[in-house]
Amino acid sequence: MKAFLARYAYCEQGTLVLCGDHARFMNQSPNSSCGNDPNRRFTTLALRDIANDEELTDNYSIMDESWEPFAGIIEPERMDEGAR
Repeated sequence: MKAFLARYAYCEQGTLVLCGDHARFMNQSPNSSCGNDPNRRFTTLALRDIANDEELTDNYSIMDESWEPFAGIIEPERMDEGAR
């Protein structure tokens, strides 16, 4: 993880910033380990401590009010869990 962050992240005012275009390394989860910073647009933060070998996840359904699931890929009940 340190090598990955050294290559793809940068430090801004004491905060480690991972470029948004590297979000391809994240997957959907209603109980995500990462989330958006409400004070900074297009910024992703760790919502809790993340283990070295743990997958980075984000809840796609709360990123955009108009977001619609792709049929059969993410079940509606799983999306609803993350919005609570």
